Amino acid sequence: MKRTILLLATIATMTSCMPHHTGATQVGVRFNKMTGSVERADPGATYFFAPFVNDWKTFDVSTQNLVMTAQSNSGDRSGKDDLRFKTRDGNDIETDVTVRWRVDPAGVEFLWKEVGPSTAD
Repeated sequence: MKRTILLLATIATMTSCMPHHTGATQVGVRFNKMTGSVERADPGATYFFAPFVNDWKTFDVSTQNLVMTAQSNSGDRSGKDDLRFKTRDGNDIETDVTVRWRVDPAGVEFLWKEVGPSTAD
């Protein structure tokens, strides 16, 4: 009987703390659902915590490119998404744009709280 209780307690403990990983170019964010606190997790580490009490999200902090082109079959997004603007003399100019960006690792808590849990949108 004691052996069964010990085995069940061990299984409950092992399944309640799930591992969460961050890669070399990722920063993790742990959001505690009960307290509302947000904690940043450093790159290249493994963290253990209960999944039903916490949310976990990783953000890629490497440099990324967003290509916006006039051709609908090229670029990062479907459709024509180049920039169109007027010059001082009234001409319309359309230009392809490449934006290089990255997430600041020090600001991922703000990104989670104020912007959203994904950089894909």
